[in-house]
Amino acid sequence: MSKALAVKDVVSARVSIATLDGLSSVVLDQAAVADTLALTTSAATRGILVQSGPDSMHVRSGEIALVAATEVSSQAPLTTIGSTDGASSLVIDQAAVTDTVVLGSNAATKGILVQAGATGSVHVFNGDILSSASAGNFTVTASQVALLGTNVLQTVLTLDNAATLLGAALSYAVLDSAVIPAITVCSRINIAPGAGGTLLQSIYAGAPSGREIQFQNIGTGILTFVDQSGLGTGVLIRGPGDYLVPPGGGAVVMFDGGQNFWFVRGI
Repeated sequence: MSKALAVKDVVSARVSIATLDGLSSVVLDQAAVADTLALTTSAATRGILVQSGPDSMHVRSGEIALVAATEVSSQAPLTTIGSTDGASSLVIDQAAVTDTVVLGSNAATKGILVQAGATGSVHVFNGDILSSASAGNFTVTASQVALLGTNVLQTVLTLDNAATLLGAALSYAVLDSAVIPAITVCSRINIAPGAGGTLLQSIYAGAPSGREIQFQNIGTGILTFVDQSGLGTGVLIRGPGDYLVPPGGGAVVMFDGGQNFWFVRGI
């Protein structure tokens, strides 16, 4: 039953309006530590409706927190969440011609962070994925970067991570991290044999199949990749016989997991 009331101001330190069953209430309490206005319902099957006409409804505050046990749902043809300075925003626009979801920052010193948990993942599915950093760098840091496309195109490939072995010994039963600490992560190895040359009997185990290393002879003697050496204690090298690299020359080796060899591929 409804009843029309004359316009009346209610002024008090605390005002409470509640249903007879006590499950729903509106409380204004100037002494409250956190929420001076509380609009609540404790009934399991009852909700709270805040609805405006065709015009806008505004909520202004220093901070707005939404907490839900199941989900928070917001639907509109255009939804915009923006920072006060207008530099950063999240825009969801169903009428957009290309990008219906835009997460952007146009401040020169501000970026965008997308972060998952320690064992979680960030997924992007379907369509084309375009990344443009014409005015900056694109950096990926990971224990392993897998490019699984059937056709991977690279305009320029620079192998930046290198290691150098000076004063190389006459022979190595295995070229591993005990000899070159960074061998498992570097793409280029500069090795300097003395006048008597250096024999590589095998290379470290545990590399992913397809791993390549470029060797450059910067010494004065011959660098020899020994073919299937009986002295090797790591993964053996396979070539067209012993492969000799003179001073100033180079060679590329590739690990083939199926064959379990480091194959000499020349240069």
